[in-house]
Amino acid sequence: MARIDGKFIKGTAGSVVYKRYRDLQVVQSRPEFTPGSQTKETKRAAAEFGVASKLSMNIRRNLGSIVTDFFDGKMVNRMNSEVIYILNQALDAQTGIYHFKPDSFNRLNGFEFNINSPVRDNFFAQPQLTVTETTLNIKIPELHLPQEMKFPKDESLCKLSFAVGLFDLVHGRMKLNPIQNIEIKYNYSPDVIPEQTLSFDIEPGCLCITVISMQYCRNTFIGQVLANTKSFNPVAILGPFIAEGTVDQQSTKNWHSMDFSTEG
Repeated sequence: MARIDGKFIKGTAGSVVYKRYRDLQVVQSRPEFTPGSQTKETKRAAAEFGVASKLSMNIRRNLGSIVTDFFDGKMVNRMNSEVIYILNQALDAQTGIYHFKPDSFNRLNGFEFNINSPVRDNFFAQPQLTVTETTLNIKIPELHLPQEMKFPKDESLCKLSFAVGLFDLVHGRMKLNPIQNIEIKYNYSPDVIPEQTLSFDIEPGCLCITVISMQYCRNTFIGQVLANTKSFNPVAILGPFIAEGTVDQQSTKNWHSMDFSTEG
């Protein structure tokens, strides 16, 4: 819509665009974008972005219950950019088929869902991931408080949460293993939390994305209340990988559907 700004007209009216250039009134035809005006390269880039954004969306959706809504405003774009790169590296340009390796998704290792409160700035121990056939083990080393774990002011309880999202990229199915928590209480004095190991079931041939989340709680008369907010919510990805073996469609057929599959 065109509008008067002083002695100049700005905006659009029908097929005409009004602009101000220095002290001149400029009138030009409104550009028209049609499928025919797109180059082959533009169409290819748009298609790649569409595929990557759908896969990225499904990853976020599957991990939603541990990530929560407290991610930063640019998180979606940051993840889309990483997934586009991952898919481009895996795409066979001749056949248009994706060929994933066990480490194809390594770019997501350490991905922070809230850049304003990175896990790496609040949790200084290094969980170890090991895989045995169809089991993923996460070993959380002995923790020394408060040196290896930060607690916000007035918070003394943290649920250190882990989850493993599974993605059958061949048949377009996904599921999230039940979240497992370790409650850590801080008594404002040095303490040692014993080493612990958590185990999760995985499926051969599936993309496995492990997530760590630090959920701080406070006790009230109505029970525990989550203290995390949009500005403080440490959640990150640990060691994404594709498990060895071939996906069994019968094992994943009852999982949730996703908008991506290498079968087309």
